Amino acid sequence: MAQGTLSDPDRVNQPVWSRDATIFLGQDAWTDKGERNALHAIADEVRDGHVLDIGVGTGRTTWHLHLLSHQYVAIDYTPEMVELCRASYPGVDARTGDVRDLSDFEDGSFDLVVFSCNGIDALSHEDRAVALAEIHRVLRPGGIFFFSTLNRLGPLFHETPRQHLTPSARTLHGRARWLADTPRRRRQLRMWTRNWERLTRLEDDHQSWAVAPLSAHDFGLLTHYITPDGEADELGAHDFSIEHMFAPSGVEFSTQDPPDSLAHFHVVARSSRSST
Repeated sequence: MAQGTLSDPDRVNQPVWSRDATIFLGQDAWTDKGERNALHAIADEVRDGHVLDIGVGTGRTTWHLHLLSHQYVAIDYTPEMVELCRASYPGVDARTGDVRDLSDFEDGSFDLVVFSCNGIDALSHEDRAVALAEIHRVLRPGGIFFFSTLNRLGPLFHETPRQHLTPSARTLHGRARWLADTPRRRRQLRMWTRNWERLTRLEDDHQSWAVAPLSAHDFGLLTHYITPDGEADELGAHDFSIEHMFAPSGVEFSTQDPPDSLAHFHVVARSSRSST
C-alpha cells in the first residue's frame, strides 16, 4: 500500500499503539454493556462460523470470540500487539495484517467480522471506505460486521486537556489529593496540551463525520468520529444494512432516536445478500 500523508490518522496513531502495547495486556472484559449485548444478539447465528477479529490488539476479544468459534483468525497492524496476543493465546491464528488489504483472505471467507474498541476510527475517512470494501468482500453474502465507533455528537469530540484536570468536588479528601499532586498534573497538562495543539491543526470536520484529537493516550491520537445517521449512510454506500445499534449502557437504539451524549456506539451490520 502506498504511503499516506502526514495528516492520515493511522500514521499518527500507529506509533502510539506500538509504544503502549503492554498497557492492554491481560484485558479480556467487555468494554461495556453495549458490546456484550451486541455480541449476544448475534451469537446464535455466528456460532461455529468463520470469524475474523480485526484490530485484536493484545487479545481482549479473543477469549469471547474463541468461545463462539474455533474457526477464528485475528489480525492487527501493530506487530508488538500481535506478539503479545500470541503469547497470551498460544495456538490461536493471530497475524500482522491491515484491514485495508485483506488479500490473505478469499472472497466470502467469513461469517462474522469484528472490529472492536473503535478500531476503525484509527483510519482516515478515505481509508475507512477502503476498509469497508475489503470487509464486505471477505464476508459471505449476508454475513455480519460488528464494530464500534466514536460519536461525532458525543462528549469526547472537542474534549480539551483542561477538562481532565478538574478536581473532584465529591469529597474533601479527593480535592486534597488532587492539590497535593499538582506538580505532576502540571507536567501532564503540558504534555497533553502539546499533543492536543499539534493534532488540532489537522482537524477536519464535516458535521456528519470528523477527524480530530482524542484524549486517550495523552491526547496523542487523531481519530475519526461519526454520527449514527452518518454511519448508516457510510454503511449503505458499501452495501451494508444496519441490524442493531447499541449504546454503551446496553440500550438498543435507532438512528431516528439516538440517546443523548453517546461517547461511542456499537453497530451490527449485515452485508448484502449478493456479492458486489
